[in-house]
Amino acid sequence: MLGDESKWVTTRAEIDLDGSKLTHLALDNRQRTLYLAGTDGTLTSYDLTDKEKPALIDRASVIGDAN
Repeated sequence: MLGDESKWVTTRAEIDLDGSKLTHLALDNRQRTLYLAGTDGTLTSYDLTDKEKPALIDRASVIGDAN
């Protein structure tokens, strides 16, 4: 093991949060789906199959109608 080389690969992409501040995030163990929770009660999921171009899967309110 001593002397084995490690390789790190980093890919960055911007995701539009529509003005909401991020409170929580979760990434599935295969790193294909990203879940974001915002201060506005919105849960958003993205497909990360193409790491350079995340695709919106769904965006929904998890608090319902606050009124």
